[in-house]
Amino acid sequence: MFLRLSYLGLVIVLIFFLAGCNSDTKNSDILWFEEATSFLEGLALVKVANRYGYLAANGKYIVEPRFEDASPFAEGLAAVKVKNKWGFIDKTGKVVIKPEYDRVFSFAEESACISVGGKWGFIDKTGKTMIPPQFDNAFPFSENLAPITVGDWQTGKWGFIDKTGKYVIQPQYDDAAPFSDGLACVRIGDWQTGKSGYIDTKGTMVIQPQFEFGFAFTTGFAKIRSEGKYGFIKKNGKMIIPPQFDSTGAFEEGYASIERNGKSGFIDKAGMVTIHPQFDEVSSFQEGLASVKLKDKWGFVDTNGKMIVKPKFDWVGGFRLGIANIKSKEKCGFINTSGKMIIQPQFDEVIGFSDVGLAAVKVSDKWAYIDKDGKFLKRFK
Repeated sequence: MFLRLSYLGLVIVLIFFLAGCNSDTKNSDILWFEEATSFLEGLALVKVANRYGYLAANGKYIVEPRFEDASPFAEGLAAVKVKNKWGFIDKTGKVVIKPEYDRVFSFAEESACISVGGKWGFIDKTGKTMIPPQFDNAFPFSENLAPITVGDWQTGKWGFIDKTGKYVIQPQYDDAAPFSDGLACVRIGDWQTGKSGYIDTKGTMVIQPQFEFGFAFTTGFAKIRSEGKYGFIKKNGKMIIPPQFDSTGAFEEGYASIERNGKSGFIDKAGMVTIHPQFDEVSSFQEGLASVKLKDKWGFVDTNGKMIVKPKFDWVGGFRLGIANIKSKEKCGFINTSGKMIIQPQFDEVIGFSDVGLAAVKVSDKWAYIDKDGKFLKRFK
């Protein structure tokens, strides 16, 4: 269940993330929305008058809001809901796959996982059925293999199929996660007494089930839990960092967060403590800086542990494009990497800047977009 929820959480997060964090919402030139996402593949998913559409960075609607529900674009197509059924559109708004599915995942590796009548299958980008709906559960393809189940969540068994629908790894596991770095975490037994290990793409158990929990491999490392403590293993199964921490994050930019006795710090990939556990909370490094919390206030440190931005904010997000969103006195704004306030706290919630140079901001109950100068995105003319 943990692995499945983690993966679903990732999907859900990739589909519609609204981060928690005043201006004039009556300005007729400014574009206002009921909901807004970050820009993905050059377009943002927005909601107007209870309908979803897609906006370009110049303020022009590429697809006018007309759908009951929708997802961001992935691999050039976006899932949309019409009359309670899901299909897919291209970036011109053309329906390229007729809405006829009960549930769908976004496209990944040129295929989409779809559900009809409670069974899951796969289609290609033309809408052609690759694998007829037949599985009780399924997740998108990752590294050319898709995890599927025969049976329900509680009693079903997990295996893996290829893109022809052929079983590459027969259903036999009590849980399984998608492949990452050539290995997939699988579980034998229930969540109280079972153990997690790792298989390769041929189904060979290369790391025997021995961990209370296992997590996906990233950059050659996987987090594991044993006897209530967390550590890291390499792809050969070698325990590179023995279980000793109360919690850890994944490695980002060469460092992983750790927690021990209620205090957090960082280690490198050799397991050396690079920043001694001293903070109440930390987040992963982004663009060379990590947010840290001391006495209910957030700031930023560099990889040497030097305090670059002193803890003074009620909440912060990670840096992206040299800018991080912050919250102070119930309002959100933005700072640069030196801690200078470049957009004063004035918004109720924000989503950080995307590659197109725009950030979503919320004023009262409406969302809009601003540029790096704090100017609102206006209607395309």
